[in-house]
Order: sequence, then structure tokens, then C-alpha cells
Amino acid sequence: MSSPLRRFTTTSLAPGGVFVFSINHPCFEQLAPTWRQHGEYRIREYLREYPIEQTHAPDFHRTLSTYLNELTRLDCRLRELDEPGLDPAAASPSDGTEAYVELPNFLLVAAERR
Repeated sequence: MSSPLRRFTTTSLAPGGVFVFSINHPCFEQLAPTWRQHGEYRIREYLREYPIEQTHAPDFHRTLSTYLNELTRLDCRLRELDEPGLDPAAASPSDGTEAYVELPNFLLVAAERR
């Protein structure tokens, strides 16, 4: 997982530099489809890494610990972590987005290179 990321952090990010990224929250992937189907969120195989087929390019499921441990291996320290929810005014019961009011769709991470 880390080859391009390792190159970036070692060649582009100076010590003290901050690396900020956003990913689909690994604990709540494919939230809207399961919410629409079951009225709640369900997950299977959280601990296994696997591709998630998308319209334009595949996504890859990894555990939260995989991402955070990779930052440690890249000699970065976690500065901030955020799991924003959707504003209730933007949610719609007809498309499953009301799930994002209760559960985060994204994980935002700020890490500092040591």
C-alpha cells in the first residue's frame, strides 16, 4: 500500500510538514445502499482487504488501523482526525443520504512528518 505514499512523504514532505487527506470512511463504506435496503447499516468482512467496484475506478477497503499504522511507518504523527456527518438539511430519505447524518461518510486525517 505504501510505495507511492512513501515516495511522496520522503521526497515532498519536509520534516514538520503536514499531510492532509480524506478517504471514504473505512468503517462505513457503501453506507447508503445498505441503509436503503435494510433501514440500517450492515457490514461484512471488515477485517479483510478487498476491492470495491465503482463506476469509474475501483476503491479498496482497508481497516482504519491499516491507514493509521501506515502513517506511523511513514514517520508521521497524527495531528487531527475528523469524521464529519452530513447536515440534516441536506439529507433525503428517498436516496439513503439520511444515513450520513448519523454515520460519517468520510474520514479526514492530518498527519505531520517527524
